[in-house]
Amino acid sequence: RAARVHYCPTPRARENLLQEGLAPEHVVVTGNTSMDTLRLAQDMSASRPEAEALREAATSSSFLVTLHRRENQALLESDILPGLLDVLTAVPDMRLVWVLHPGPVRQRLAPRLEGIARIRAVAPLDHVDLLRLLPRLGGVFTDSGGLSEECAALGVPTLILREATERVESLEGGNAALIGTSRASIVAETLPVLRNPAWMRAMQRPTPIYGDGFAAERIAAHLLETIR
Repeated sequence: RAARVHYCPTPRARENLLQEGLAPEHVVVTGNTSMDTLRLAQDMSASRPEAEALREAATSSSFLVTLHRRENQALLESDILPGLLDVLTAVPDMRLVWVLHPGPVRQRLAPRLEGIARIRAVAPLDHVDLLRLLPRLGGVFTDSGGLSEECAALGVPTLILREATERVESLEGGNAALIGTSRASIVAETLPVLRNPAWMRAMQRPTPIYGDGFAAERIAAHLLETIR
């Protein structure tokens, strides 16, 4: 309510603000600045040799796992890990690259992942390294809203470990599927996707719904025009 101008990542976001009663001339769709980062990262090199090695080792059978939301921490050991292990059992060629974020959960989860042949635990990646890795993967298991945007732009199938997501554009565009957080729902919602080649091909189609990588230029240009 305090802002003079609202810069929106998508048409849906603009519509949400209009429904709240904001004046149309104060709501501008520019795309998300995260897409600017994605565009610029394509010309950047890896920040660490181990990140480049991880990228080179990735294949279409490799799926990234990255979970950071507080509401999922209590479910990691009871539901999420068992559910993903069930998926691994059902999909023999799948391999998981599991990003272990710092904190007490990492201390508990790291020993559980040791010795599982098809799971590789890795430290958090630099953002540019992550963006360079994504196109080499078969898909991503995540609870990150920002990552679901980047995956949609790159055409990387995204399996969202949440009960709901605010990035509904990813679901509507067919780039993502909501698989829940219980062991049963993870298995029940994931396997039909992975076993359906047409569904997977649809998820692999890149979409520009979150922007074309030039949001910052549009925002700057609009600000200059408004100031004048």
